[in-house]
Amino acid sequence: MLSPFRTGRTTALVLALTSGVAFSAFLPGDPTRETSPAPVATLWPCVDSAHAAEAGFYAQPPMREEELARFIDGFPAFKAWSRKTGDRPAPSIDATGNPGFTWSDGAAAKARELGWQPERFFFVLGKAAACLAVIENDEDYSAKARPPDMPAVSKEEVALVQRHLVSLLRATSE
Repeated sequence: MLSPFRTGRTTALVLALTSGVAFSAFLPGDPTRETSPAPVATLWPCVDSAHAAEAGFYAQPPMREEELARFIDGFPAFKAWSRKTGDRPAPSIDATGNPGFTWSDGAAAKARELGWQPERFFFVLGKAAACLAVIENDEDYSAKARPPDMPAVSKEEVALVQRHLVSLLRATSE
């Protein structure tokens, strides 16, 4: 089994979201986490403005505020299901080297039960986790510095997650 600390920060954050690992485990200074790029002075240079050109799973339209709010409301039920079943969806890298997401039929069924198309649910999960990595680490995740399983995020997506940060963190810690 791959260690979540060696498979990319997005994978580690998604595993934290679904397994209850504290986000503080991935903050700078933790010797068990993957080596990261140098911090930058402000949050906004750490996003990749070319994310719209990204192919594959994350070529979907940007997440919207209503979706994030709906995700926050439903995520505790998904996380409880994930803990109970041991089913852990996770970021992945597709055949062309782009970030993707892998989930089981059971996870897809749970997403549908919560009123989501699985592709969109896991898109929002992956993007929210990537935005949390940007916010928590205030690091440069441009295309060259971003872990291969981490999707690019726009400054609008980061700002959206920032506005809902308290609710999102509360939902992921339940």
